[in-house]
Amino acid sequence: MSRNKISRYPVKWLAAVAVSVIWIFSVYAAYYTVHKPFTAPIVLAVLDRVADLVICTTLVLLSAAVGSRVMRIEPREATLQDLLFSAGLGLGILSLGTLALGMLGLLWRWLFWVLFLILLIFHARQIKDLLARIKWPSADRTSSRTSLALAAFLGLTLG
Repeated sequence: MSRNKISRYPVKWLAAVAVSVIWIFSVYAAYYTVHKPFTAPIVLAVLDRVADLVICTTLVLLSAAVGSRVMRIEPREATLQDLLFSAGLGLGILSLGTLALGMLGLLWRWLFWVLFLILLIFHARQIKDLLARIKWPSADRTSSRTSLALAAFLGLTLG
């Protein structure tokens, strides 16, 4: 190859990349000028969903702590089966407590949140032990493509 062809190749390549990037930015700018992606109601809706996920996760952790206390299971020594049964038992106890509040005519939002916070404070050590016991799977090379595809699908579904 001649020296002249080698020196022109990067210039053509850089010009093509620059034109492509400018085109992509112009298309996105035109699209988002018409379709406002981050309006206040959309941001508030996203924050509301995040708050729902945090509350749901906290409720499941609290129910597992309540169930493990009733079953007299130490969260540090519990097996996965013990934790699943204690979470189910705790959800049942919390739902029956909510039913009892409703039957007594005491199902007010402020009272529910006060009782929820009291239970969280009372079971903070058990929740901390449960979180310490959770082991995230390591990224080893023995994972099959099927399990990776399933994990990606579940992550997208959750998202």
